[in-house]
Amino acid sequence: VWVAVNEADIGKIYSGQPVTFTVDAYPGENFVGKVSKIRLNASMTSNVVTYTVEIQTDNSNARLLPYLSANVQFELSSKSNVYYVSNSALRWNPTENLIDPETLKTLKAEKTVVHNGNGSANSSSNVAGKNGGAGEASYGTLWVVKGSYVYPVAVVTGQTDGSITQVSGDNLPLDKKIVTGITSNTAVQMSSANPFIPKMPSRRGRSGGGHPHP
Repeated sequence: VWVAVNEADIGKIYSGQPVTFTVDAYPGENFVGKVSKIRLNASMTSNVVTYTVEIQTDNSNARLLPYLSANVQFELSSKSNVYYVSNSALRWNPTENLIDPETLKTLKAEKTVVHNGNGSANSSSNVAGKNGGAGEASYGTLWVVKGSYVYPVAVVTGQTDGSITQVSGDNLPLDKKIVTGITSNTAVQMSSANPFIPKMPSRRGRSGGGHPHP
């Protein structure tokens, strides 16, 4: 498989790197391979520099024909036996009327005033998620269902593939329902099953277009 990888991503590619890809000829089927070579003769198209990366895969059954279009994913890193949730659960924030009254009272009491340089002030709560700098942990907030209300649980966030994110912490609500969004002003959409599964799919980089080559 020959894959065009742009210069912004080529630094993440290395020889022997695991790869998965699909082709339109066999929908729903995943093929595996590994990076065999990064060609140094770059090309430029529409002011974008790309490098050709050669992927080695088992085609002993000759199912992959020359010049089929491929959707390729490079595995950047992977983890196993960890908990993860959908990114929508980490993005969702409730309105005040949905927060447990006692929790809301506590949150309002814990708010701090941060003064800007122009003399104005903003209020911020300590339950809000934040991204850590280099070498620092990143944090997020999950909202857990409690009767007709929700309450927050702070978590440490880890690897993500853009759809799901690894989470950890001392108070993970493993047996609770986590809010992922709302369907109306009053109805809360919740996961129907435990959202925590002890397995983290591989984090992969951007997809690139490729062509199987004989």
